[in-house]
Amino acid sequence: MLAALFAAFPLLLAVYAGRLSDRIGVKPLLFFGSFMMALGILVPLALGGLAGLLLCATLIGLGHIFFHVSIHNLIGAYGDGEARTRNFATFSLGASIAAFIGPSLAGFSIDGWGFRPTHVILACVGLLPAIILAVHPQLVPKRAAPSHPDKPGGSLALLANAGLRRTLIMSGSRSPASSSSRSIFRCTGARSA
Repeated sequence: MLAALFAAFPLLLAVYAGRLSDRIGVKPLLFFGSFMMALGILVPLALGGLAGLLLCATLIGLGHIFFHVSIHNLIGAYGDGEARTRNFATFSLGASIAAFIGPSLAGFSIDGWGFRPTHVILACVGLLPAIILAVHPQLVPKRAAPSHPDKPGGSLALLANAGLRRTLIMSGSRSPASSSSRSIFRCTGARSA
């Protein structure tokens, strides 16, 4: 349930987050996403038990969708054609590095200092993008130009685009297996520890 709750807001708000990012710009949503993820990480310190973990997953999921949709919007606005492909490849490499460093940092921090200090450390890491943006606002333009005009219709209207539909099917068929394997891996590791 916890792993699924993390995806609830992304499922419901992805299209809205994209449209909001086009309308008001990426910077406010990058701040919002960073703060929500950091707040979510800190929730279990203030509210223990299952309720704290459920709220934690919800806030992290909310922050995640607004941050990542905005960052993808920004990357897409930084170039056309080959430059855009290179930008997304670089971002993917960075995401892979972060996916390695994050759990490693968490694991070593928990082993060395315990859960409470680790939550604080991870919340600080989650706030880094907001701090960098506050100190160096010129790094991100106020508004990234939308790559296409906003068309009327909801999320289902996007399925009319055959290429987008195929991408969604491919991603949707891979994501449950990946998410489930991460959850099962964690549960198996917790039982064997």
